[in-house]
Amino acid sequence: MTIQHTRECKKATYRSWYSMKKEGGAPKTGKRKTDLQMDHIIPYKQGFALGIDPGIIGSKANLRFILGEENRSKWDSFQSEETVNKVLGEYNVLQ
Repeated sequence: MTIQHTRECKKATYRSWYSMKKEGGAPKTGKRKTDLQMDHIIPYKQGFALGIDPGIIGSKANLRFILGEENRSKWDSFQSEETVNKVLGEYNVLQ
């Protein structure tokens, strides 16, 4: 994974989060394991490995809010092909 890919994912994520916040769809988040955290369903690393555009990795279709404990437990895991295809399908619908 390159620094440029990570940077582009972060920019796209921020744009999506800001849009959700303006629409009232972004809950209050925190850093503790009992707080909600924003989660990338397809992680940066997997997106890079599969050649998925950073704009998709940071899109609303690939973001969800889960408890910090759950988010931390999946930090180094990749998603199944089925999950990846579902996110890509949702992204295409949103466009």
